[in-house]
Amino acid sequence: MVKPNVIQIIDRFSIASWNSSIREAVNQGHAQKALLLFRQLKQNSYVQPNNLTFPFIAKACAKLSKLKYSQMIHANVAKSPFCSDVYVQTALVDIVSCLFKGLRMDNIMPDAVTIMGLTQLVSEVKDTRLLSAVHCFGMKCGCGGDVTVANTWIAGYAKCGDLFSAEMVFFGIGIDALTVVSWNAMIVGCACVEEPVKALGVYQHMLLDGFRPDLCTILNLLSSCTQTNSLCYGLHGTDVNHVVFEPETEAVACIYTDRQWP
Repeated sequence: MVKPNVIQIIDRFSIASWNSSIREAVNQGHAQKALLLFRQLKQNSYVQPNNLTFPFIAKACAKLSKLKYSQMIHANVAKSPFCSDVYVQTALVDIVSCLFKGLRMDNIMPDAVTIMGLTQLVSEVKDTRLLSAVHCFGMKCGCGGDVTVANTWIAGYAKCGDLFSAEMVFFGIGIDALTVVSWNAMIVGCACVEEPVKALGVYQHMLLDGFRPDLCTILNLLSSCTQTNSLCYGLHGTDVNHVVFEPETEAVACIYTDRQWP
């Protein structure tokens, strides 16, 4: 049980003091205490977490092996200036690795929501090897037939820059189970690896297979296509111009007007 006055022994104005207390709690095996200290730090108006804080908190989350805690830390990191810090990124990978290993060692069969949560966490740190392991684990747990999970894998591989694996998952879904979200994930994947021509090809196949694009489709496609002038001109020969979303016309127009035409 953490004493209510634990914050009183910490210098409110010193992040070093907070980090020291959090590190001590983690090293002594008091992961919950470390998380409580982190929450108190977040509520403190004098200082904010730095790139040394998150690795300590990540270690606490790894000890607890709770997905919700891992997601909370990822959300905090994403909002901080340290999301690209190498030490923070390494710590985040360690969280997911420990969580993943814990599930396997305890023979816990996670549901689709847990697998999607793991996939999203791994894709944020762009660890293809770990994402592949989560993918295989999800298949063994029977989540392979869930198109929502498959869409998450597509987006995850795309974020990691592995378009080949994203395509393998996409083609493994089957035409009858594909959704607009699946196609959108592939278009985003092409944009992530700077393949705008391929993105346009995916979009054209989507139309040929009878799928109606939504606003996300158009915005993702146009965003990827601004990478080359010639492709932007090529868009005028597709059905992009004929897809009108009245309430969101301004959003689509912004993509066009943001482009400097030669």
